[in-house]
Amino acid sequence: DTNLTLQYYPTLTDLENNTNEITNPSAALVGDTTLTNDPINLVQYVYIAVSGNNTIDHTGRKCYTVVPQGYIINP
Repeated sequence: DTNLTLQYYPTLTDLENNTNEITNPSAALVGDTTLTNDPINLVQYVYIAVSGNNTIDHTGRKCYTVVPQGYIINP
């Protein structure tokens, strides 16, 4: 949809604060480092801000919906 913009973030806090946007997926560091010793097949998330190009809030940021995209790292 040409009326939507997708922005990807490593954490929900980053998405909410509009910081650390993932602009280069091949160089992105995602995942919770505190889970290093947990078993494989653990679902973690990248957070996607899906926004309409025609809606802006009082801060000047596009209004968005949060879409958590789960992934599993299984080496």
